[in-house]
Amino acid sequence: MPKNQPTVCLLTDYGLRDSFVAQMKGAMLSVNPRLQLVDLSHEIEPFNITEAAYILKNAARESPAGTVFVAVVDPGVGTARKSIVLQTDRGKYFVGPDNGLFSLLIQEEGFSKAWKLNNPKYFRAAGASGTFDGRDIYGPVAAHLVSGIGPDDMGEPLRRSDLVTLDTVS
Repeated sequence: MPKNQPTVCLLTDYGLRDSFVAQMKGAMLSVNPRLQLVDLSHEIEPFNITEAAYILKNAARESPAGTVFVAVVDPGVGTARKSIVLQTDRGKYFVGPDNGLFSLLIQEEGFSKAWKLNNPKYFRAAGASGTFDGRDIYGPVAAHLVSGIGPDDMGEPLRRSDLVTLDTVS
């Protein structure tokens, strides 16, 4: 787990006209105030998983091993879809919804491991709202990852076949 490189890259469809990105960053900084936060984009077309997957794949290509990404483009927020951590063969970590968002990454960077996030000990201390997983689950989990907590502590292992893939990916 990365300990010397507390970098978290953020990709959302939240936009920048309200406080959602700031709230997510605040939740992460509450876990680890030393985080370096990198904004990839917050201007993804709302709920456009394919656009987000493409931008995330291209941005991740240039990042070093150990980087943790939080990606939140989620038309299924508030549903039973899984929240996951994905580790690629290139040693990068991705936190977000299991809705196909990581399909292109897996194709490009390979699949090493994945976990279903189900240990609320690593979620936002104030509790989850049920509709703001970026702030309540994904951000805090990413901050714990770069602080040295392993994904095995945060959830149960998943196989590649357990993950949702985009229809455009074979």
